[in-house]
Amino acid sequence: MEIYYRNAPFRAFQKRSKMKHKKVEIGSVSSGTLREEDLISAFYNELEYYRPGTAKKIRKDYKKIFDFLDSQDYPDFNDYPYTEEYSENDLNDDYHYCIEELINELDALSPPYFYFGTNEADLADFGWWFLDLYEILDWNRDNTISVSDLNDIPKDFVGDVFEVNDHGNVSLYHRGKNHHLYSIWSIV
Repeated sequence: MEIYYRNAPFRAFQKRSKMKHKKVEIGSVSSGTLREEDLISAFYNELEYYRPGTAKKIRKDYKKIFDFLDSQDYPDFNDYPYTEEYSENDLNDDYHYCIEELINELDALSPPYFYFGTNEADLADFGWWFLDLYEILDWNRDNTISVSDLNDIPKDFVGDVFEVNDHGNVSLYHRGKNHHLYSIWSIV
């Protein structure tokens, strides 16, 4: 699947997408595992690619976890050298918070109407996924429509327009108050 999206000249998208140059690659980042060690490594590497400064801050905040992961060929938190100051409960809390923070930061990179998380069909498959189009249209009725041809957009409509053609390709446009249509992304 290929996805293309561009910075559109409207504020809502610019606030949502903080990326300057790198576009996320839609699809799997980690699949086939729910081991915290694997998830932290995969999510961290992904975040480091897109936002090195943010990744560095998370690494600093969870230094004990990353030091342990870096010191092992095949890290397993069951082998962690606990101390009185840092117990198994502390480690469990830290790696859960670390994973949550990494997921939140990766989700913030999502193009409009995408999310970072588990695939609905496989809960051990993490990555960027398209939200369900019918749910989007249902909960966002006032400013989101779907058309098969851009000529079908009502003259007075302002908001997001999904163009879905007969081949299943989907493009997202935004129509501003000036009635100009801005291309955001396409899945072809």
